[in-house]
Amino acid sequence: MKNKIHLLSIFLLLILTVIYSTLKGQTTNTSFALIVDNKFYASLETEIQRLADDIENDLSTKTIIEVVDVNQTTTKAIREKLQCLYKNNGLIGVILIGDIPTAFIGDFYTNLPFPTDVIYEDLDDECWADPDSNGIYNIAIDRNNNGNYNNVLLDGRAEHNREIYSGRLKPPWAISIQERIELLRSYLERNHQYRTGNLIYKRGMVYSETIRRGLDDYETTYNRALNMMDNSWLFDRAKRDTLVFIWSDDLMEHSKQWLSAVHDSYEYGFIWVHGTKDYHFFGNDILLTGADYRDMPPNTLFIDLNSCSNGLFTYLNYLAGWILFSGQALAVKGFTIDIMTVGSPNSDPVLNLLSLGLKLGEIKLTETVGTGASSLIFFGDPTLGLRKRINGLNITIDKDTVILPDEEFTEGLHDAYYWFKGSEFIITNNGNENVKVYYKDGCPATLDGKLPNGDSYNPRFFVKNLPDSILPGQSKSFPIQFYIGGKLFEGTYRSKFCIYTNSSTSPYFWISVEKKLTSIPLPIALISFKAVSINNSIKLQWETSTEINNYGFDIERKAETPTGNKTDWLKIGFVKGSGNSNSSKEYSFVDDDLSNLGKYYYRLKQIDNNGQYKYSNEIMVDLIKPYTYSLNQNYPNPFNPTTTINFSVAKTSLVTIKVYDILGNEVRTLVNEEKPAGDYCIRFEAIRNHLSSGVYFYRMQAASFFETKKLILMK
Repeated sequence: MKNKIHLLSIFLLLILTVIYSTLKGQTTNTSFALIVDNKFYASLETEIQRLADDIENDLSTKTIIEVVDVNQTTTKAIREKLQCLYKNNGLIGVILIGDIPTAFIGDFYTNLPFPTDVIYEDLDDECWADPDSNGIYNIAIDRNNNGNYNNVLLDGRAEHNREIYSGRLKPPWAISIQERIELLRSYLERNHQYRTGNLIYKRGMVYSETIRRGLDDYETTYNRALNMMDNSWLFDRAKRDTLVFIWSDDLMEHSKQWLSAVHDSYEYGFIWVHGTKDYHFFGNDILLTGADYRDMPPNTLFIDLNSCSNGLFTYLNYLAGWILFSGQALAVKGFTIDIMTVGSPNSDPVLNLLSLGLKLGEIKLTETVGTGASSLIFFGDPTLGLRKRINGLNITIDKDTVILPDEEFTEGLHDAYYWFKGSEFIITNNGNENVKVYYKDGCPATLDGKLPNGDSYNPRFFVKNLPDSILPGQSKSFPIQFYIGGKLFEGTYRSKFCIYTNSSTSPYFWISVEKKLTSIPLPIALISFKAVSINNSIKLQWETSTEINNYGFDIERKAETPTGNKTDWLKIGFVKGSGNSNSSKEYSFVDDDLSNLGKYYYRLKQIDNNGQYKYSNEIMVDLIKPYTYSLNQNYPNPFNPTTTINFSVAKTSLVTIKVYDILGNEVRTLVNEEKPAGDYCIRFEAIRNHLSSGVYFYRMQAASFFETKKLILMK
C-alpha cells in the first residue's frame, strides 16, 4: 500500500512539474531585452543570466539577451533589433548594459547636441531624421521642402510616444575596464539581493533643494517637502514613514547633510539643485562631485536628480554614474541637458504611480516626449519597483480615442478665443471601492501631424472635471473641450492625454483626441504680396485677381528686437479696396516710419463690407546695418560667478577671445573659430575655471582688429 502511495505521489509530482513548466513557458506573449556590451558580458555572464532569470520570473515574460560589439554595431542597428522584437515578440522594455551607443539630437535649433535613449523607446515614429548625415538627429525637418521646418521630436507631438521603456547600466568610464566590471558586478549582486528580499530599504524619503535659497525660508521649504510626501501615496507619516528634510544656513553643512542622509538606506531621495555633468552646485562655490559620492557612498534605493546635465553619460565622470555605482543605490533619474525651470517642486504623480506597484521604468510610459523628457535617462534596472502590485479597484474606459464633431469656420477669424463643440469619454468603476481619477500629462495639439511655424495660434484640448472620484458601480463622463486662441487653420487637430488613477489594476491610460475644422473662404483672391526696401523705407505691393464686397486692407507691421523677440502687430495704414471686380487690381503702400534697422514683418488684413476679415501670409524685410569690429565691456562687472561679453565682427574672420590674469598668463580661451559678420554674445563662467577673486583681462583679435578690456571677479 505504501509503495502504491509513493508511486502515486511521484506521478502527481511529475504532472505538476510538467504543468508548471508549460505555464512558465507560456506565461505571456511579451518579452524584455538585455542589450549587453561584449567586453562586460565576458566577465559577467553568470550575473547577467541571473538578472535575465529574475526579470523573467518577476514580469512573467520572456527575457532575451543580445550581446553586441560596440565597436562594430550602431544605434540604428540596435534600434532595428528592438523594432523587430517589439513587432514579433511583444517587447516591453530594454536594459542597455555597458557602453551601448546612443543617439544625439541637436541639429537646426541648437549647436549643442545632447544624447538621448528615446531612440530605443520610440519605435514607430518618423522623427529620427538625419538628412545631412552628420550623425546628429534633427529636432526639426522641412518635410515638404517648402522652407517650413516642423518640430518632430521635442514638442511632445500627439503622434509621438514611447512604445517601450529603457534603463542604462553604464559605470563611469574614467576608470579601468576591470574596475568598471567590478562596479557592475556589485550592482547586479545587490539587484538580486533586493529582488529576493535579502536587501531591504527603509520606508522614507530624503528631500533637499537649494534653487530657491534666499527666496523661500525654512518653513516654506519644509512645508513643500511635507506636501510632496503627504500627497505621494507612497509614504504615510501616520505609519511612521520618515521624512529627512535637509536644511542648513551654512551651504557646506547643507551639502554634507544631503550626503549623509542618502548614505542611509531610504527608499527615495529627491534633490533640486543647480548642476553640471560632473557636480552639484549648492551656491557660494559649494560643489559635490563624483569623488564626494565615492567617499560617502549613496545607499538610498532611488535617487531623483532634478538638476542640469547630471545624467550626461557620454562624459567620463558623469555624476549620475558615480551616484548609482558607488554604494547601494539601485536607480537614479538624471537629465543630459539643462532642464531647470522657474517655480518650485510640486507633488509628483510618479510617486503616486510607484505606490500602485508600477515598475520604475514604466513611469516613462506615462510621460510625453518633450524637450526635458527626451533628455531623461533612467540609470539602473527599470524593472524594479518599490511596492508590490495588488489587484483591485477595477475600472474601464469606454473609448481610447475621442473624436470631436467636425465644424466649419470663416477664413480670417483671428485675435480672439474660439471655443468649439466638444465630446466626452466615460469611466466606469466595476469594483467595490471609490476610484480617484487625475490628469497627469498631455501633448500640445498638432495640426495634420505638424506644429506650424510663423503664426500666432494656440490650439488646446482640455479634459474637464479632474480630479474626481467615482463610486462603486458608477459611470462618470468627462468632457473634452477644444479652443484656439489666435488664428484658425483648416485641418485635423490631434492631442493625447495621460489619465492616472488610484487603481493598481488600471493605474493609467492614454486618450487620443482629434477635431477637424474646415474653412469657408472669403470672396477675394490675393495672387501676390511682396516688399522692397528703399533707403530707410519699405514699399509694399500686392495684387488681387478678383474681388467681391471688398472694403479694403489694413496694413499691419511688427518688428523683431535685437534679442530675437517680436513686437505685437500694429496697424500702420489703410488702403481702400475696389468693392467688386472681375479683373486684377494692384495696390501699394510705403512705410517710411522706420526709426531702426532690423527685421520687419508685414501682413494685410482684408476686410469686406460686412466686417468679416482675413489675414494674408506674413512677409519679412531685413534692413541690414553695416557691421564693424568691436569688443564691449562685460556685464555685470564686477561679477560672480557669471558675466556676459558682447562683440561684433565686420566680415567673416577667425576670431579669438582669451582671458588673462594680471601677470599675463592665459587662463581661458572663450572663442577660437571663424565667424561671419554679425553681433555675438558669450558667457564667461568663472566657477568652471576655479578662478580666485581679482582683476583679469580679456582680449579679442579678428583680422587686423585688437582690443583688450578689464574684468573683475569678486567672491
